[in-house]
Amino acid sequence: MRAVTIIFAFFQIFMTERSLSFSQFVSVFPSTFADVSTPNTHITHKNGYTLILRGGTPRNSDDLKSLIDFGIHKILIIKNETKNEVQNELAALNELNFPQKNVIRYKFLWKNFTSFKNQCEMTLDILKEIEKSVDNKQSTYFHCSVGEDRTGYISVLWKIYQNPNLKFDDLFNNELCDHGYEGANPNKGARNVMEIRAYTTKMLLLMFNTLKQASEKNTSLSDIQCPDIKFQPDPNIKYRCGPNSNF
Repeated sequence: MRAVTIIFAFFQIFMTERSLSFSQFVSVFPSTFADVSTPNTHITHKNGYTLILRGGTPRNSDDLKSLIDFGIHKILIIKNETKNEVQNELAALNELNFPQKNVIRYKFLWKNFTSFKNQCEMTLDILKEIEKSVDNKQSTYFHCSVGEDRTGYISVLWKIYQNPNLKFDDLFNNELCDHGYEGANPNKGARNVMEIRAYTTKMLLLMFNTLKQASEKNTSLSDIQCPDIKFQPDPNIKYRCGPNSNF
């Protein structure tokens, strides 16, 4: 009887931890923003008291509560679901009485996409939502899985659209490599790193030039056109992050 009780207790702990887990992975990269508990959290944009924060998936309800208590008004989930982690996060937000209308999900891929138009339009949709948050003075948190690749991609593109004088090399190092992009995170497998370079970095370069030109010409995000062309991944892209020496 005692053995059955012990097994049941462990089962309850396992199910609780499982239900509170919103991501299979957690970034090893530290936050530069200490007011919330989610790992790899950083400021992408600041305008007075309005903040646009980037980071990893909140690990549990405590991380979500930390965001809510700080004053986050909107959460953008920039990832495709793999093991119900998005549904778990949505359910936890609902239990915390966070308005579901303020949670926007984008099934954003980091590899194996073939349509430039689809990826371009979804990128612009995310940037327009961030722009709306800034205009409405609503602090917003956006994340993918660990806050390194897709999240970094969006952060770089937002910054160049805000300031076309920024240099790609600087943004690549400061917004991507410093926060775990592709090879900077030693926990990423070699195949994943190569796929990120071939797909996400290639898309980043294309969108970077598009948004830089749009900003220079004062073109609104809504007026940017995405051509209906096939995306060609490039595994030999020259921009690469080496392993971070801190890990």
